[in-house]
Amino acid sequence: MKTETCAQSELLTKIPFSLFVFYKVATFVPALIALYAIVMFADTILWTGAYVAIFLVHVAIVYRIKCTHCTYYQLPGEKLQCMWLWGTPKVFPANTGPESPLNKLYVPFGMAVVALFPVYWLRSNWVLLVLYFAAIAVLVASLFMFTCSRCTYFGCSHNRVPVHIQDRYRAGAG
Repeated sequence: MKTETCAQSELLTKIPFSLFVFYKVATFVPALIALYAIVMFADTILWTGAYVAIFLVHVAIVYRIKCTHCTYYQLPGEKLQCMWLWGTPKVFPANTGPESPLNKLYVPFGMAVVALFPVYWLRSNWVLLVLYFAAIAVLVASLFMFTCSRCTYFGCSHNRVPVHIQDRYRAGAG
């Protein structure tokens, strides 16, 4: 896997396509478990549509309010090359200003809604419930360990790059 990193800081200067593929697979596992549980245990298929709609609306909102602030969104090109929305056209102007407090609150709140929505049906099968939360834990841990700890978007509320590495990157690596 060829990764474009800053030699002095080891931060990701560009997201590799392989990381996008990894996060799609890591997201697919809990989503598939959730969809399976809803289809198997709901009294109507409409709940499956509701789950998909909630997920898509959440992605659209995050794309508009959070992604436009990201340094990877601001890279040259007509399409986004990020770990979540690779190949998506950049339909909104980049926003180099800081995120609002509402933006920083919405993402975890929206993710909680998406993650907790299928729990009602997952309760019907404890094995699926445990697998679902284990898959989410792996996804979140991977995100923080492999991406948020190497991300150049220091204004993100999820960024985990130590301040001394941020300073070194800003001083001449970027």
